[in-house]
Amino acid sequence: MLALQWRGIFVVVIILADVIFFSTVFLQFDGTTQKNETNTSRTMEWLVCMLRHDGQKDLCLKQARKLVVSEGTAFSVLFLLSVCSVRRWLPPTPPTLLRSGPS
Repeated sequence: MLALQWRGIFVVVIILADVIFFSTVFLQFDGTTQKNETNTSRTMEWLVCMLRHDGQKDLCLKQARKLVVSEGTAFSVLFLLSVCSVRRWLPPTPPTLLRSGPS
């Protein structure tokens, strides 16, 4: 009986993994956008650096990285969101549907 339900179980596991990953990332992002003492001091460090170096952003990347979610995390979220529908459509699809031509 379990052998017949593996596609449904697989879809549920994938959905749970996505939800856990997305919620962690969005909570991390929420923490970087809230106004608090830590974020204010990090922003001031970046602003002082920008003023010191006449707006040359390349010299202040170290301070800017503290203010945002990392590039790898942002890319992985975009990638997972873009393949969400494909990953949920393929497992429940019976193999006979994917074959082409007359049977």
